[in-house]
Amino acid sequence: MAVTALLFLFQVAAGEPAPVTPATQAPTDNAAIESSAPVAEPKVVCRMEPVTGSRARKQKVCMTDAYNKAGEAAKRDFQDFQNRASARGPLGIKPGGG
Repeated sequence: MAVTALLFLFQVAAGEPAPVTPATQAPTDNAAIESSAPVAEPKVVCRMEPVTGSRARKQKVCMTDAYNKAGEAAKRDFQDFQNRASARGPLGIKPGGG
């Protein structure tokens, strides 16, 4: 009895597939096809890095060029911040007097 009730509920839940209407169909005109042109793949740069704890083993590390540039920019900004802070005073402003 329970099995037939479950089968009935599954059939009701599945229902009929929705009819395809012109509004839900994919666009077929040329303008829509041209606007969905394939997106250019990002350039991936790979390099070999030594594995920690091994003298001979290396692993391949791949990153996009944009990821590398963002990392270099963040490192440069942090170094600038440290350089300004080490010039005595907040953000490189030397205290007056003396």
